[in-house]
Amino acid sequence: MSNINNVLWAQQLGGTFPDTGINIAADGSGNTYVTGAFNGTATFGNTTLTSTSFGYSDVFVAKLDSNKNVLWAQKLGGTLTDFGLGITVDEAGNSYATGSFSGTATFGSTTLTSTGNEDGFITKLDSNGNATGGFSDTGTFGNITLTSAGSIDAFVVKLGDEVEQPKISLALTPNSVAEDGSNNLIYTFTRNGDTTNSQIVNFNIGGNATYNTDYTIVGTDTFTGFNGTVTFKAGDTTATVTINPTADTTFEADETVSLTLASGTGYAIATSEAVTGEITNGGNIITSLNAGSITINGGNLILTSRDTVEQPKISLALTPNSVAEDGSNNLIYTFTRNGDTTNSQIVNFNIGGNATYNTDYTIVGTDTFTGFNGTVAFKAGDTTATVTINPTADTTFEADETVSLTLASGTGYAIATSEAVTGEITNGGNIITSLYAGSVTINGGNLILTSRDTVEQPKISLVLTPNSVAEDGSNNFIYTFTRDGDTTNPQIVNFNIGGNATYNTDYTIVGTDTFTGFNGTVAFKAGDTTATVTINPTADTTFEADETVSLTLASGTGYAIATSEAVTGEITNDDTQITLAPENTDSVFNLSGAATPVQFLLKSASPGVVNEIGLFTVDDDKGTIDGITPNDSNYTQAALARSRSIFSTLGNSPNGFDSNLTRTLDLDGGIRFRLLLVQNGTLDGLRNGTVPLSQLRLSSPTSLQVSDAGNSNFDLRFEDSPGSGQFNDAVVQMQLGTQADKPIGTALQDQQEGEVLDLRGLIGTQNATFTVNREAAYNNFVGFFRVADATGGIDTNSDGIGDLLPGQAGYGEAAVKNRVGGIDLSVGNQGKATFTGQFEAGSIFAPFLIVNGTPAQILDSNPNNNPAIYFPYLGANSDKVDHVRILGNNVFGFEDLSNGGDQDFNDIIVSVKFG
Repeated sequence: MSNINNVLWAQQLGGTFPDTGINIAADGSGNTYVTGAFNGTATFGNTTLTSTSFGYSDVFVAKLDSNKNVLWAQKLGGTLTDFGLGITVDEAGNSYATGSFSGTATFGSTTLTSTGNEDGFITKLDSNGNATGGFSDTGTFGNITLTSAGSIDAFVVKLGDEVEQPKISLALTPNSVAEDGSNNLIYTFTRNGDTTNSQIVNFNIGGNATYNTDYTIVGTDTFTGFNGTVTFKAGDTTATVTINPTADTTFEADETVSLTLASGTGYAIATSEAVTGEITNGGNIITSLNAGSITINGGNLILTSRDTVEQPKISLALTPNSVAEDGSNNLIYTFTRNGDTTNSQIVNFNIGGNATYNTDYTIVGTDTFTGFNGTVAFKAGDTTATVTINPTADTTFEADETVSLTLASGTGYAIATSEAVTGEITNGGNIITSLYAGSVTINGGNLILTSRDTVEQPKISLVLTPNSVAEDGSNNFIYTFTRDGDTTNPQIVNFNIGGNATYNTDYTIVGTDTFTGFNGTVAFKAGDTTATVTINPTADTTFEADETVSLTLASGTGYAIATSEAVTGEITNDDTQITLAPENTDSVFNLSGAATPVQFLLKSASPGVVNEIGLFTVDDDKGTIDGITPNDSNYTQAALARSRSIFSTLGNSPNGFDSNLTRTLDLDGGIRFRLLLVQNGTLDGLRNGTVPLSQLRLSSPTSLQVSDAGNSNFDLRFEDSPGSGQFNDAVVQMQLGTQADKPIGTALQDQQEGEVLDLRGLIGTQNATFTVNREAAYNNFVGFFRVADATGGIDTNSDGIGDLLPGQAGYGEAAVKNRVGGIDLSVGNQGKATFTGQFEAGSIFAPFLIVNGTPAQILDSNPNNNPAIYFPYLGANSDKVDHVRILGNNVFGFEDLSNGGDQDFNDIIVSVKFG
């Protein structure tokens, strides 16, 4: 511009891909020097430069005269991303450029290799653009002095990130502390170099010890449980973080805490490896142990517990099986212990039957007894223990009664007799003091009274419907008491309740006249033949075993029992949980319970790459697939065959894009699965061979860190370059979801080439809202077309069968002809737009991308102006590579450049919401 702000000239430099001029300088002759970065093929006047690797930028330096003519242009750099960031010029017309490079880069005749992810460079170019550099006699560069072998020598100075940055090292003292001791683990961060300013330093924390359970932390500036920061004040050379072990009385294995320095701004890392401290278990002194074997190994006394592998077995027997209510005999229950009898042992039991404790019998020989359950005690060395049921004599005429004992689980023993052992108390008969007479007759001078209490008493039966209900379902148990016979008067009927479900915790009860928690009554009104009791299961989110509720009719006045056995209903657990398989470092997850949706929430992703996250099912906690173990050479292919896509992680979001992305997958109950990551690629690319298997990362300690937050909630931290130890390439939260969390249309989005909307199984018109974002130079167009099946076939003759398949001639034109009208999606660069449209349900709809063009160009009669068009089906794409990825539920990210381009999948993003 002139001194009165007139534009004197402007010059275009570059090509079809993103190119950037970053810095500029001028000499005394009015020449201009510019440096920056270019991609692909770029034109500078009469000079054409081509970047070394497609998709990665190289440095350019160009010189223009005062009339904007390009005098020369020079390419510098290598196979990875390189930038020119600064430039200056001396009086002789030599230019000096500086910037950053990755990997191996060439500057004239000099080749440099970065020591880390990215290093700095400085290079000298002569007035003709040749990278030479030179000095006479001696020259000093930082703390390095070079001496010329002649009058002028070439040089290149390489400046790494660490040149003047302070270096941070990390040390630990002591290396090990006792869990219950007074010492702590002291991590000392040391800053070597410039200490003028304050400094924030990042770190990650790992190990198998759990924060806030096994230890607390002091001295951090911030801490999340997985990573944190420490602060050096201005002038400080050290900062400390203290790990304080939490004392407990639990005997457990030793635990570790490891801190690793993480990269940040304004410092270099001197200690790259993790620094690990050990928390030794203070545990408890073993005061008693049911030892199965004792061995000595390397000076250690090894006690192998019989508590689990050789527990004594408890059996239960009864003699006699029946006793008279008024007789002298009792029911003798004998508990027998088979196996180890060294120690004393408490054994639990439950009691049932229709006889009532303290009314129909008393009990002797228990250690404890509540009326419904109790314990017996074996002394050390004893093999048997007995419980005596002593029937209570009375003068009431009544039906025979039962007492049943059932062994219940407990500590230190196994159950050999699992069924209830039942004894009978027979009625001894009584003098009739009162009688509800059914008839009165005289026979031979005798007055004959025929009692209705025995011959005409109403009989009470009990039935249940349904026999099983879901814990969280809408159905209840309905117990129906039926009175057969005389219904003239009201009637109270007694019952007992049992089973392993707990009243007011696992269920509530409605319809009783009275209820104590263990027994109750129902009331028949005069004339009623039925009464009902409703058991309403209590819904919860706790994963647990199925539970039972059993009702048993109990004797009472004025009725006879028709249903003598217990009537039992089952409450089936319909909750699910996700757990980690123990002692498996490859992170095998176990989904227990019913089939359920599982949610994956993307919390963050590293810039620059678009990784795909997925999972694959395995057969056991070891990760085996059809007998193939993880160490087998065929394991990767077996895992790929069972793999399902979750989503791809967007590294660079367009303006206005909502990056809070979620995917919901339906998983079958009872499965086990591992996670995977495809580095800068997709499962589809792996399957068709366009992505090498070397980019597949199966979950392992070097590629995935898992933190269990409880309640089936896990934080997943992925590393796409195993060995770097950063674990921040994708941070994902995994948790149980509900069917309400899963939008319609997503059923195929975890499958091969499943970047589609599946509206099969629905009817009518489905209203959709489309949100479109863009970060691309091209004016792209996105639409949707109907396909006949999941393979992408197009039905051209309305017979419901896909007869034009992806990759066949005319597929692109047929797709555009078959597109859904009114859904024409496009937006300006870095813009955001919202559209509405409608789909007719019952079909699959696939997206297509027209690059820098419109449907009219595809459908006109001129085949020479057809723009590129891409689909989810790799066979339909001219380059056979992925151009569509799933970023979230019904969120599609597109790549508009051929052969994968820069693989950022943000050139246009379409989010679809129904309803």
